[in-house]
Amino acid sequence: MDSHATNLDRIKELQEVLEVSERKSDILTNLLKEASVEFEQTLEQTKISETNFRAIFENAPESIYIVDIDTRQIMDCNPFTVKWLGYSREELLAMKVDDILEQGARGIPENIRKAVDDGIVHIQERRFIKKNGDVADAEVTGTLVGFQNKQCFVALVRDITERKQIEALSRYKELFRNVSDPVFINDPNGKFLEVNDVACECFGYPRQKLLKIAVKVQIRPAQMNILSDVGQRIQQGQTVQFELDLVIKRGVAIPFEFHSRKIQIKGLPGVLSVARNLSVRKKMEETLIKTERLSADGEMASG
Repeated sequence: MDSHATNLDRIKELQEVLEVSERKSDILTNLLKEASVEFEQTLEQTKISETNFRAIFENAPESIYIVDIDTRQIMDCNPFTVKWLGYSREELLAMKVDDILEQGARGIPENIRKAVDDGIVHIQERRFIKKNGDVADAEVTGTLVGFQNKQCFVALVRDITERKQIEALSRYKELFRNVSDPVFINDPNGKFLEVNDVACECFGYPRQKLLKIAVKVQIRPAQMNILSDVGQRIQQGQTVQFELDLVIKRGVAIPFEFHSRKIQIKGLPGVLSVARNLSVRKKMEETLIKTERLSADGEMASG
């Protein structure tokens, strides 16, 4: 009897354990189902997110590229970058970000460290070199991303070259209005592209007439070698100071001192020059020399 009761108690305990196990199994199954649903939803959201990113990446009207933060290798770039810089996609993927930036660009390692520390780099201005040698001013911002199992930096680049040119032209116009000396911009061949009112008054030509004339037409043949040497130095990036005689409309040759340097105007190379009339100074120097000679002659006669 006691044995029978003990068996019944044992069976009852086993049934309770089984019920508890079944309940736990049901709970675990439900949890797995919920986790599976959440995982599928997360996976689907990730796919949607990647699809959206790729759509933005491929169709953005601005340059986007991805760089390995350790090697600075360009890992990917969008079609706009290819069109903007003039390289093929294969060429860009074989390059480092330093290869498309102006030589001597500073702060790249610091920006990478900042991206690693803060996760983002705020807008900075950079100058990019296109395949044909043209320089483009741009604003760059970006953030860290995981790409091809590497820690990378995705950069969004906005071309601001036209804005810079407008700003520069505004500064030139301000200079043109306020300076009391002749100021002009000419192309590498010497043709006037822009002149101020003082230059027109000094040379004796109306503005539209002066813009059809080249600098070399206004100088004496004997000084052509000076103009050639100066032109080479300016194209090398030097700011050059030199003297040159310019023949104005009346046929009179006036000595000028020039300060000239290379600039970009409307996307094209040019030379900005500020000229100072040396006529008065030259006459004073000649008068001083004559006075010294007369003084010396007087001393000799007196002696």
